[in-house]
Formats: sequence, C-alpha cells, structure tokens
Amino acid sequence: SGSIGAAASGPTVSASDPVVTTNATLGTQWANSSTGNFYICTDDTTDANHWTNVDDADSSIVPPNWYGTRGAQGGGHYPTVSNIQYITIATEGNATDFGATLANGAKRGVAGFSNGSAGRGVFHGGSSDSSAGNSMEYITILTTGTCTDFGNLLQGGYICGHCGNGVRGVKVGGEGGSPYYNGSMDFVTIATTGDAADFGDMLNAGARSAGVMDGTYGLNAGISAHPTTYDGIEKITVASEGNAIDWGGDLSVSRHSLSSASSSAGRGVWAGHGSSGDVIDYVTISSAANAQDFGNLSTTVTGPSCASQSGTRMVIMGRPTPSTSTTMDFITMASTGDAQDFGDLHTARYMAGGVSGG
Repeated sequence: SGSIGAAASGPTVSASDPVVTTNATLGTQWANSSTGNFYICTDDTTDANHWTNVDDADSSIVPPNWYGTRGAQGGGHYPTVSNIQYITIATEGNATDFGATLANGAKRGVAGFSNGSAGRGVFHGGSSDSSAGNSMEYITILTTGTCTDFGNLLQGGYICGHCGNGVRGVKVGGEGGSPYYNGSMDFVTIATTGDAADFGDMLNAGARSAGVMDGTYGLNAGISAHPTTYDGIEKITVASEGNAIDWGGDLSVSRHSLSSASSSAGRGVWAGHGSSGDVIDYVTISSAANAQDFGNLSTTVTGPSCASQSGTRMVIMGRPTPSTSTTMDFITMASTGDAQDFGDLHTARYMAGGVSGG
C-alpha cells in the first residue's frame, strides 16, 4: 500500500475510511478495501481535511460545520440573568463578558444551537419563571456586543432539548406548557431569521435532554417527565422532518439535565447529573449501543449545565454545587479520562444556553 501524502505512487489502502484529522496533503488518494470507497483529499487544512468520494460526492468526508473557536453562554439561573459571556475553547482561562444581553430579557432554562464556522448562535426557549417561553434570539459569536431577535418557536418550552447539523437547529420537547411536558420538535434554518416550523414528535415527551450529532443523525438523551427519567436515546435525521425513534442504546446512568458535545470523529459525549452528579459517558453516533463510561467531572453536578464544543474539546460551563458555581471543566473528546479545570465563568449560573462558532 501507499503512504499518506504519496498520491503519485498509489493510494493508501485501508480497511477503514480516512477521517478529517488524517492530515494528508492535497491529492492524496485513499481506498477502503472493505467497502470499495475511493477518496481524494481536496482540502488539507490541519485537522479539517476534506475527503471527496469519487463515486458519491454526497458521501464525502468533511468536517462537521457546527464547530467553532469560541463558545458563548446566554441567560441562566441563579438568579435569572440575561447577560452573555464567552470563552476561547482551545485556551483555558476565565470567561469574558460578551457586552450584550438576550434580546428578549432575562431567561433561565435556555438552550442553544449554532451554524459553527458561519458564526451564528441561537438561544431558544426558557423563561423568566418556569413557563414555556417561545422566543429566540441570536448573536454573531465572534462579534461581541449585539443580540437580536430571531423569531418564535412554534411550541414554546422551558429547559428544552436541542440538536442540529450546523444548517438546521431543532428544539426538542420542553416543559411549562399544556400539556406540561410536551413532545413537540420545532426547527429553524439557522442562517435565516424567522419563526420555527414543525419537525415532528419525540418518542417520549419530556424536557431537560441534550443532543449530539454527526452531520446526519441527531441523538437526544436525558429526557425527563418528572418523576420519570428515560434511559433511552432518541434518534432523528436532522435534514428530514419526522418523528424520533429509539436509537437502540441507553445512557450508562439514568439521568437528565445534561450538557453535550460531538466530536469530529462522530463521538457524542454527555456530561453531568448522574447518580453521583459527575458522570461523563459517550457513544459512537453511527453505531447503536449502550453509552460507555468516559470519566468524571471535577465536582458533582446537581442540575443543568452548559457545554460548548469544538471538534476536539468539550467545555462544561457552570453548575449548582450545591449553590451556583463558576466552575468550568474541559475534556479532550477523542480520549477518555476525567475532566480538567478550564477556568471560571464571568457570572455564576446554570440552566443557560451554550453555542460555539466562528
């Protein structure tokens, strides 16, 4: 077989596909001996390679587009706040005030999604009490100081779940309405402001879940409809409206109010609120199976926390322990292990919305 970067002497032959972190040179060829797929490296950006499938361009391997260099957190509780703060994901340190507040006022139970490198983050749902708020607002993540109204959810929710693929953002369930736990899913095109449209229904109506995605599928876990918490993980195809189905695996520990992130290699990670409050577990999104233990957070988490993600690092921001904490932890998503200290929030909170981009 050939070697990485030696396209002229023949392709690399492997039983698996290349990945975006293969870090080949332009023109490198790759043949998957198991599937017959043949790829050419058409973008050699470090850790963000593009591998074009010569037989099916739609099956090419490209970096997911919900990643970014900056994480931002908006709203939250305790007390209920409207301000936004941000971090640089690759560099440990304290959060900085964003210089803007949520366009629709102080809210807790907020969720978020973004279009990653395009730089827009949308905060949705939540309320000033525990009702089902339906407002959405957005920021340009690399430009501090402005937050603008986006539109309204079709079905408002408090402590909604979330999912997305960098183009679409999906609000999953929520509480506070009628019925109190709703199973509706709404979606928006993140680049275009306006009201949300109907996506479908959850398999189990509830709130407090968190989503991971691999560009095609979105998985939501940690669904709660008090006093019931569902162990199972629900799956949607983000680009196609429809009802959620059972993914075929469960969390390692039954729990809700999680933070979540997705890696460039298709790994999904959920952190927080387990039997001891410090649980981190993970799945490979393309392969249905029970989640596996990843490690532990630095302190126990007894309620919702907020995550910001890049392709390689997850930052878990804020938690009540037992009073609201400024603690932020981070993990390297490709390798299991306990979380490490990242720094402190600018303003202590939990039940906040997290986005990343830029």
